[in-house]
Amino acid sequence: ITTNMKANTLVVPSLGIRAPIIYALEENEKSFQAALINGVAHYPGTANAGELGNVYIFGHSSDYVTSKGNYKHVFSLLPRVKIGAEIFITDKNGNKFIYTVYNSRKVAADDVSVLSQQDYKKKLLTLQTSYPIGTALARWVVVGELR
Repeated sequence: ITTNMKANTLVVPSLGIRAPIIYALEENEKSFQAALINGVAHYPGTANAGELGNVYIFGHSSDYVTSKGNYKHVFSLLPRVKIGAEIFITDKNGNKFIYTVYNSRKVAADDVSVLSQQDYKKKLLTLQTSYPIGTALARWVVVGELR
């Protein structure tokens, strides 16, 4: 599942997740929703794969049946990830980076601290989705560090 990864791909083997990473062009809902049609979205202004800081990627856990796209449930299993699980991502050039999960938790829907770049001292990856499934009441975040 992690071989032959194309550029801009995210894979969480333990959960069977594979999705293209779409770079949202602007920090607004319209841009985010457009990106989510075609995969998971990279939050503008956060680190890129392999860089110091926090690569922030978000995806749907559920979406309206009438919504477009094949990734409406891509992160529905995210809360089941285990500490120590590996997350693979590739950058725009196809270079592969492996992050190891060390934190998985529920946060408030308006908690923007999860976007922190942590003073660019570590190489982190945060995955985020809405929680519980079918609502936007809170967010589930999974944080990993580059191996």
